[in-house]
Amino acid sequence: RGRALELASISKDPRARHMMRARNLLHPVVAKLAAACLPGGEGTGPRDYVLCAASLVTIAMIARSRREVVCLPVGGVDLLLAVLKAPPLRPREIPKEEQARLASASLSLKLPRHCIDAKHGLPLVPLVLDTLDKLLRPGGELFRARLASRGGVATMATLFSQGLAGLQHRDQDQDTVGQIEMMSVCLRVIDHGTCGRVEPEHSLVHGPDKTRLLTDLASTLSHCRGLLVVPDFDFDGDSVRGAALECILGALRVGVNLTNEDATSGAHFAEAGGLSAAGNLLLFTQEGHYDILALTLGLLINCVEHSSPNRRAMETLEVAQPSKSGQPVLKVVCELFGSRAGKKNGQPAKQAEDNAIAAYTALLIGCLAQEVTTQPTLLNYLGTESFVGVGAVLRQFLKDQALAGISGELTKMQDSIAMILDCLGC
Repeated sequence: RGRALELASISKDPRARHMMRARNLLHPVVAKLAAACLPGGEGTGPRDYVLCAASLVTIAMIARSRREVVCLPVGGVDLLLAVLKAPPLRPREIPKEEQARLASASLSLKLPRHCIDAKHGLPLVPLVLDTLDKLLRPGGELFRARLASRGGVATMATLFSQGLAGLQHRDQDQDTVGQIEMMSVCLRVIDHGTCGRVEPEHSLVHGPDKTRLLTDLASTLSHCRGLLVVPDFDFDGDSVRGAALECILGALRVGVNLTNEDATSGAHFAEAGGLSAAGNLLLFTQEGHYDILALTLGLLINCVEHSSPNRRAMETLEVAQPSKSGQPVLKVVCELFGSRAGKKNGQPAKQAEDNAIAAYTALLIGCLAQEVTTQPTLLNYLGTESFVGVGAVLRQFLKDQALAGISGELTKMQDSIAMILDCLGC
């Protein structure tokens, strides 16, 4: 414990970490810390709070440096997951000296709000989540693979589900922003584990875990959207709206990953109310929030591209802003296409966003038009007699993708769009 606390204190000094890295000490030191925290070996949980907390602070400090994180052993992920899976460790009677040293070291981390708990010392689970978030950023492919191969994505999905349940049943005086922020971290870690950057057999949660996650994503979109219209600041003066928007973004990214070329997942998401939850976001994000709007359209495209039941469900779906009457989602999609397609605004960045949204809405319209019975309704809302305009946008989209050098998915996209153009008679 004493040596772990000393390492935690030393690791807050960049010069000390640089020296350890220069002498190739980071890897063996962290490996020994992980082994000491898990005396029972793989599959067991940590037993000593101070030893574990000090070790996690050291790992967290190293994870914050892009130069040093590459020196960490991938086995460090095992300790992080063991903390998440084990019964929570709570500080009991910690000597004041150890408590002060641990507090001093952790202060240097400048932890997010959800990692701080004055009543219970340094909560280990939020610290682990924040550290995983740093480890799995771009360049952390080995850590992502280790996380996935150890069942880490399913573990994160369980934590996210628990967080959502707590948010839905929270008391008014509870830390709403902190709860949402922790859910957002879970979603970012899940995103890294489901975005296809790891081996396919490890890249996704499966079976009941995946179904539950899709259900939770739909609930999160609905619940967080509702938080966008409540008073913006919680009791501590933090923005509920900002936290909710970040959580919505995370839920959309994971939803897009899980439903990509997966009709079964799209069906589960729709059954959980996902089409309505996502459709309502089209109303809330027409002004600003480009990322949310683009991801929402991508998620809806995934859900309807290969699913006739979901396309038929969209025919009768109505969306509405809070306290306002509903309107058909097909009308919203067509109006969104009309507001962006072919518009010139003279601002390169905004123009690129408008062109992208026009392309995504055109693709969604094309997917929906695979149902012959839906075509007259779409044409009516578009105010045209044919889908020529939609087809032109889709062809331009393919040209833009090719010019941008996006070739990995281009062939599949070409095949999909060719099929849609044929369906549209273009």
